[in-house]
Amino acid sequence: MLRISIGSDRALISRVGIVRTILLAMVLSNTCSYAEDEVWDITKPKGNSRIIEFTTDEVTASSVDITPDGQWIIFDQLAHINRVPATGGESEILTQDSGIATNMHPRVSPDGKEIAFISDRGGNNHIWIMGLDGSNPRQLHDDINQCVFDPTWTPDGKSIVVRKQAVCHRGTDMTEGLWIFEVATGKGKAIVSGNASSPSVSPDGKYVYFTMTTCPGDPPAYLSDFLRGCQQIQRLELATGEIKPFTSGKTVSTWVNNSNGGAIEPRVSPDGRWLAFARRISDGTVKYKGHEYGPRTALWLRNLEDGSEQLLMDPITTDGSEQTGYAAPLIPHYSWSSDSRSMVLSEG
Repeated sequence: MLRISIGSDRALISRVGIVRTILLAMVLSNTCSYAEDEVWDITKPKGNSRIIEFTTDEVTASSVDITPDGQWIIFDQLAHINRVPATGGESEILTQDSGIATNMHPRVSPDGKEIAFISDRGGNNHIWIMGLDGSNPRQLHDDINQCVFDPTWTPDGKSIVVRKQAVCHRGTDMTEGLWIFEVATGKGKAIVSGNASSPSVSPDGKYVYFTMTTCPGDPPAYLSDFLRGCQQIQRLELATGEIKPFTSGKTVSTWVNNSNGGAIEPRVSPDGRWLAFARRISDGTVKYKGHEYGPRTALWLRNLEDGSEQLLMDPITTDGSEQTGYAAPLIPHYSWSSDSRSMVLSEG
């Protein structure tokens, strides 16, 4: 994982070390017999299984967040939520009691006391909330016919905004839009319709920035042509419901700052000054083990006061806009520090 420090003229990048030992229950056979009245428990492996123990110091495509006090980095890995000291060290699994259920997309509450995340331990991908140490997990949203992803807290900690999806085993083309759920009651309502994802709420609670597939015909996100600008950032005003385009550009003539017009995965800084987002470098390539491919994805900053943009980090993890599955974000979720001077993201 990397930590980027935001300066006036450059970005300083440091690596956060992770060392951990993992115990996995590996299912070797799924051929079992069931009684008709047996209740299926998704947290328990079926058939023959065995424990495999191994140690790792790396993660891949991990969604990460950092606590407001800067002490802990929270991340998902191998279907579990983990935390590791921000200075590096041994991580601990916070969702071990959920067995083989999938847990992902952690987001720390504004007061730093709780973590919202997505888990299918109840039978489908729903919002769960637990303590910062993994204690007292509880399910906030329950709908066996629909699932949610990409949780983000409102600044007052009273609500959580998510991407809602009608058919959970399909791709992001089945997205129903963005919903907001009350933490106290679990009640939710739609706030954005269409193929919207990756919400980020402004620190004053007035706006929600999000990614929207915008090309004619509303193609599924994993078939969208990012280089044509088929995915853009839009902004919702919560009080009025008004939605305005925030980025644009579909042709070479509208490319700015040596990049194409597409933009995804917005993150508003806690001080409200910056909007981080990802773009592709149109003629950029990446080399890996003797292979060269492209275009490459980079992280950008927009100054919300004057509209200027700057390239922050190039490259970052290649986006998955053409092939991302239903659960994965277009790039792994990343996060600002509470002082708006640095960001934490997964790279690799």
